[in-house]
Amino acid sequence: MTDKNTPDLPPASFAHITMSNDDIGLRVDAVGIRNLRVLVTEEDPGVWVAQGLEIDYAAQGRSAAEVKQRFHDGLRATISDQMEEYHSIAQLIVPAREEVFAEFRDAIKGPVYYSHLVLCVEPINETLSITYLTDTKAA
Repeated sequence: MTDKNTPDLPPASFAHITMSNDDIGLRVDAVGIRNLRVLVTEEDPGVWVAQGLEIDYAAQGRSAAEVKQRFHDGLRATISDQMEEYHSIAQLIVPAREEVFAEFRDAIKGPVYYSHLVLCVEPINETLSITYLTDTKAA
């Protein structure tokens, strides 16, 4: 995970690749999400929320570190479930509500803390590239 103070990442991009061989009954799906932006805020003392911008997915935790981990683990599990049931992530690619983007725009006007995480997991070969924006007014 790398940390930085200024956002210079492009918006999120999504990819899904399927390779299959019906003769032997093999199907392999690879899912990639690059530069997913996630707004992390402390809503109340000890109540942290991580809300995706390009994907309307959220998680809650007791600290900034915990909510990031819960967001990551939950999104990964959701992607796996969607791939198993629908063989697609298309239904997940729904942006957050406009109020979330407005909060993001307000947060980036002041000092903010960015952290970036990239990982690959098996067996679905998901690659998640997540940029967390923590509003320092809340931290």
